[in-house]
Amino acid sequence: MHLRHLKRYAPRQGSTTIRPAGHPKAVQRRIAEITRLNNVTLQVLPFEAGAHPGMDSAFTILGFPERGDPNVVYVEYRAGSLYLEDPAEVDTYNVIFDHLRARALGPDESLALIAKVVKDLV
Repeated sequence: MHLRHLKRYAPRQGSTTIRPAGHPKAVQRRIAEITRLNNVTLQVLPFEAGAHPGMDSAFTILGFPERGDPNVVYVEYRAGSLYLEDPAEVDTYNVIFDHLRARALGPDESLALIAKVVKDLV
């Protein structure tokens, strides 16, 4: 599969947008590049949203176009990482992901917040 066919949703905790890594101008350029990609949807989960079901670990749901290739969840935790393939476990993470998207700012609001934070860096 070519990278341009990937669909990426990236809900992020508010701290991600205010804890830059690198020179502010480089961060500004990278954010500009990401926002031009039509296969990436950024949503920020503001601190005001409070505790949420995705706080205990970072995870990525990997979906595949072929029916014979079921979705997999990649979970990162303090001591390592693992892949979950059991359909019930994958469903649990789909529900968590849906809750995160529902509580996060919408894509336009998220981009506005990110733009403001990046502008304040420079």
